[in-house]
This record gives sequence, C-alpha cells and structure tokens, in this order.
Amino acid sequence: MILMKICRSETASSQIAKLIRDRRADLQITQDELARRVGLSRLSIINIEAGRSNAKLSTIVGILNVLKVSLEAREKSYERRISGSNQ
Repeated sequence: MILMKICRSETASSQIAKLIRDRRADLQITQDELARRVGLSRLSIINIEAGRSNAKLSTIVGILNVLKVSLEAREKSYERRISGSNQ
C-alpha cells in the first residue's frame, strides 16, 4: 500500500489528480479499466486525473482503493499538538 501525505504547497485536488494518474500508469491500468473497476465513465476518470472534477470523497477513496493507495491528510500543527500531548 502506498501512503500519500497532502502538502500545503499544492492544492489537494491537484496532488490527488497527479497521484491517481501516476499510480494508474505505474500499475499499467488503462483509464477504461480503472473506470470499470470503480463504476465510473472513462470521461470521469479523465476529468479527475486532469484536476477538472470535484469528485465526491467516496469516489476518490474508491479509486485510491483500486490503486492500493492510502491517503493521509492532516495539518502539521495538528501533528505537533498530538505528539506534544504524548510527552
């Protein structure tokens, strides 16, 4: 499983779009195949990979599950608060 952390330098949607596009290519899965596995149209996958879609979170999670990617998004200040409270 691949873990992706969202950073603040890019928008989350552009990072997710790039991740989906790159991971799909790494796994040699076509857009048609990914769309079929997730239950979307190929056009939906194209738009998501291009960052032109405001897809539902459940759709993104479904795509990431097919691509075996775990998505972790949290603020650094939140991480510091949590790690500071355990000391």
